[in-house]
Amino acid sequence: MESIINDLKYNQTKEVSLVIQDINTGQIVGITAIKKNEIIESIKTNSYGGFIIKEILLTENSKAVLYLVDSKDSINKFNYRTIDNKEVSASLTKENIMETVAKLLIDRKKDIENKDSYTSSLFRDGLGKILEKIDEESKESIEASETGEKDKIVYEYTDLFFHMLVALTEHDLTIEDIYSEFERRFGKKKKDYTLDE
Repeated sequence: MESIINDLKYNQTKEVSLVIQDINTGQIVGITAIKKNEIIESIKTNSYGGFIIKEILLTENSKAVLYLVDSKDSINKFNYRTIDNKEVSASLTKENIMETVAKLLIDRKKDIENKDSYTSSLFRDGLGKILEKIDEESKESIEASETGEKDKIVYEYTDLFFHMLVALTEHDLTIEDIYSEFERRFGKKKKDYTLDE
């Protein structure tokens, strides 16, 4: 167990991506970042964010963790196994993934006092903190692009995109508003869709 935790490839803020999925329904109930000490604590307590953990899955590249949870059932021990990256991707690329993320963000915005949720803490700290994270993730995305390492580029741009979605939610907007803007622009010259300044 200790080697698994130490082998994880943490980012510059000593975090890895965490996906929380209901083991019974397959629903994604949380997408966040988690620190090493939080992983250790969740293993000790057999729980995370009020959920009972049934299984911990790691990607082969050790850059993400998947917690399969069940809040109704208690367990005595964890099962550990390594899964192919495609298996994690499959749970995140369903047709409704953006709807799931959007709903999660709205729920977290309403639950800003949730001390176990990184996303809730962003809403609790306000727009300034959210924009600070976007600035931070933008710089890390640029650095990733400069390296040309595809895994790193995807990882950092996902972090950036997530925090941009948080900002949209803070403004009571969703990804659907972005889709609508793309539709408005499609097939037009820039001068025909640029907003008046």
